[in-house]
Amino acid sequence: MKVYRVGEWSGGSYTASEIVEYEIRELGNSLNIEPSTVNVLARHKVAGKDLLWVCLTREAVARYARYGEVIELEIPNDSMIIGWDDDGGYLVWLGINKWLGPDD
Repeated sequence: MKVYRVGEWSGGSYTASEIVEYEIRELGNSLNIEPSTVNVLARHKVAGKDLLWVCLTREAVARYARYGEVIELEIPNDSMIIGWDDDGGYLVWLGINKWLGPDD
């Protein structure tokens, strides 16, 4: 799937659940993410690099262009939108199949 974002993202040394918790608690962002999804991220210790904020269109990402260069990416087919904001941004869990088991 083709998506767009501004700048590169490494996730640093943080886990995905730490990033989500920071967005919600410290920044006050409503990510529209299910608590059960946050629990799965935490239980599996999903790496922060496996989360990515993207927009689905070049037009939607244009509003963020002041922060850097707009880039076009292909994300893996087994990626899943797990949250979103009110500005056309989507929080995507990349390569979800490598993390989930039959109990998820």
